[in-house]
Amino acid sequence: MRTSQAASNQVVISYPSGSQLTPDRIGQQYDLSRRLAPIAGLLRVNSLYSVDPSHGRADYQRLYGDLSRPNSAQRQALSQQVGRDVVLMTAVSNQLTSSDGSKILPSVWPTSSSSRRSASASPSQWPSTPRWCGC
Repeated sequence: MRTSQAASNQVVISYPSGSQLTPDRIGQQYDLSRRLAPIAGLLRVNSLYSVDPSHGRADYQRLYGDLSRPNSAQRQALSQQVGRDVVLMTAVSNQLTSSDGSKILPSVWPTSSSSRRSASASPSQWPSTPRWCGC
């Protein structure tokens, strides 16, 4: 008998240089987490930006922009979702883990207010922004 389990789709945002937690990058990551959330079939997006649902973009930029005294929820999220050159998000879908439908993330690239790109843009069209993939 097969048991159903939600599928976890890992979203890895890679930064080849510099800190992954600058105010601009925090803003881009927050925006990406909000762009992923309404995708049909996703139940939720677990990320640094789901620690407190009442916080908005600017709140997270303040929170993670000054890590001199992180609270316990911040410390836990940072230890689980931030690596040396990467930030991890987990998009949880309502598809079975064994089904082909569990890979429902489209090819979406982050945008900034200074540079709008097509959702189908290739990595080569993003020379100064992070690359990410649904893995």
